[in-house]
Amino acid sequence: MNIKRPVRIILYLSVMLGLFIYGKVKNPAVTLQMCLNNPQKYDGCEIKVGGEAKVAELTRDGFTIVQMGRKVPVKGCVPNLKPNEFVNMWVIFHKDGWLELQEIYVAVQRRSKIYLSVLPVLLITGLFLYYFKFNLRQIEICER
Repeated sequence: MNIKRPVRIILYLSVMLGLFIYGKVKNPAVTLQMCLNNPQKYDGCEIKVGGEAKVAELTRDGFTIVQMGRKVPVKGCVPNLKPNEFVNMWVIFHKDGWLELQEIYVAVQRRSKIYLSVLPVLLITGLFLYYFKFNLRQIEICER
């Protein structure tokens, strides 16, 4: 066994660990859940809300989102926004538990796009299984 390989692996893992620690210390990601759990600490903090943030209802001065089972009011008008749409936003958190909208991106038909993206994976898997066979005794893949 080449002695350089374990040294390189340890070096790469050390660099990765160092980058993770640097990112956590110098640029910690503040989430909506962290803000809601400790509102005094994060009052006035600008955060990115996304992923599974879904519009629950529209109000006269904004809308309400649901993320991870928690409803949070957002103040800011967005034309043509509909309930049950997924959104990504830059907002300012206020200690009273509401968000001030800065920027928003509406992910129109997000779920259907996710479902549609599975089709190429199924097609490529089907073609692979059609052109190749598995030999379990020798644990190898052979052409048909």
